[in-house]
Amino acid sequence: MPDLARIPPPSDVPDDVDAYDLSHVVGDMVTIIGHFKAEKAIIGGHDFGGAAIQMLAMMAPDRIAGLILINTPIMPRLYDLVNLDEGQQKMSEYTIKFMRYQPGDEKNEADVVKFIRDPARRQEVQEYMRSSPMHGMFAYYKKNYPGPPYGQKVDTSHMRFQVPTLIIWGVEDEYFSPKFLDQVPQIFLAPTRLVTLPGVGHWPFQEQTEKVNQEIWSWLDGLKQA
Repeated sequence: MPDLARIPPPSDVPDDVDAYDLSHVVGDMVTIIGHFKAEKAIIGGHDFGGAAIQMLAMMAPDRIAGLILINTPIMPRLYDLVNLDEGQQKMSEYTIKFMRYQPGDEKNEADVVKFIRDPARRQEVQEYMRSSPMHGMFAYYKKNYPGPPYGQKVDTSHMRFQVPTLIIWGVEDEYFSPKFLDQVPQIFLAPTRLVTLPGVGHWPFQEQTEKVNQEIWSWLDGLKQA
């Protein structure tokens, strides 16, 4: 594993909060797909990455052949739960600090990484945060995550997915309620496989790497045979 504390951010960290709107990430992904001269792609994502690829599937469905979502907010449920569910609001309290963060503020690295279960990995990420600018990471929350005042009703009826999807979910996720998995058949209208991993938290690909890889390959093999 590389020493993260010695690696600078691999890309620019813009100061403009608007630069972190996920629609810009979607545009970047469409450009990358085009760069490789691919008509369509199967794309996977975790957390905010998973949110971005769901937006990609909504905004450019003709470019997506399948989605792999790993402990990521299911987008229609995100707005419903953060705004209206007290349990998820409690789990989302950490995001309020992120939204208020300004360059130069305390990063509170130990609090940010506290749910990383592997001690060595947790220390490495904490050291990386200590030596790197964090306003970019926090700007994703400012621009995209529902925040106070809660209670807003958002029309999510258009947020439906028509591509084959694999959802892998560590059931002990510290940030996302299992209620995110409610209504999966109503939201994902193409064949969808849901894999739940007991005893696993927010980062299944780190906590059960072999199992996650097996599930992904199994799902991909099924797509070939469909």
